[in-house]
Amino acid sequence: TNIANKIVIFATQDVQINVPISLTSSGFLAIIAKGNISVVSTVGNSSRPLNPTSTDASLTGVFLADGNFQGGHRPDGQPDTQLVIYGTVGADMDLNGSGNVQGQRDMGTFNSRPGVAYVWNPNLLINAPSELFEALTDWREVAP
Repeated sequence: TNIANKIVIFATQDVQINVPISLTSSGFLAIIAKGNISVVSTVGNSSRPLNPTSTDASLTGVFLADGNFQGGHRPDGQPDTQLVIYGTVGADMDLNGSGNVQGQRDMGTFNSRPGVAYVWNPNLLINAPSELFEALTDWREVAP
């Protein structure tokens, strides 16, 4: 999936990502979930580079969960592909201690390489919708 628009998804439950996601140079994607965000094990890079870059990315965007962010792994015990995220990941966004970022990938004989790699994407700041930057401020004068 190659996204050219500015898309923000607010999910009131768990989200499962089962396809690679890329953005055009002007695209933006944020998935903000009340539950967990999980990535299926088939979303990944089978070449497993030692030093992944943005060109190796399987997911591009902002992925924020109140629960866990889970990189996913194969249930059959076979080696996983490498998940490269060109963007931002966050868990426990409600700050109640209930969530973690969980890589989960086991690459077998390739375990000397990162199972999940995070590459900073400055374009996400440039392309983010302006509504995400608006701060709500409430000033009040109170009697001493």
